[in-house]
Amino acid sequence: MSNKPTYATRDFTIPANGSVEAARVSSFLTILQADAPFRVSFDNGPLSDMEQGLTMREPFSRVELVNETGTDINVKLGFGKGDIRDSRLSFAGQIGTKESMPDVLATPLPVACADAATTPLAAANTKRREIVLTNPSTAGGSIYIGGDAAAVAGQGIPVEPGQTFGLETQAAVYVRNDTGASVSVHLAELEFS
Repeated sequence: MSNKPTYATRDFTIPANGSVEAARVSSFLTILQADAPFRVSFDNGPLSDMEQGLTMREPFSRVELVNETGTDINVKLGFGKGDIRDSRLSFAGQIGTKESMPDVLATPLPVACADAATTPLAAANTKRREIVLTNPSTAGGSIYIGGDAAAVAGQGIPVEPGQTFGLETQAAVYVRNDTGASVSVHLAELEFS
């Protein structure tokens, strides 16, 4: 028996509620394409769930592909033996991308946050990458940043007087103020146009 690496691809159609067997001495099996998830058994062993993109490293000489659905499943398999590495990368469908840096810096007026209350600082914004806010150095204590309009005293991320805080989020942002006086919170939002 040869110890040299080998690799082969094969296409199979697994019939509805049926199975297909393949005899091939291999040390791994890669599911390159599959219409739907299916199950496999190596050398009459237990069934394992498989789907496109998965690789199983297990020496075997026989594999059974099992389809427990009512529709045929087409698969393309990669059988390999030895240390074979795949540097290819392929995508099916669309890939959404976004610019890496926001192109809008929004600086609204400071938000007055009443004492012993939770105040909306910024509404949910799907274009926002980050929100930056400052608790004024004249504040009588920490304010608390969170995502809950019903926040109670001390709930959220504390921001000390004079501290600036940045948060990457598209969710609504609230301030809980329990400093003993109203606080004007300055903020900026970095957004994509």
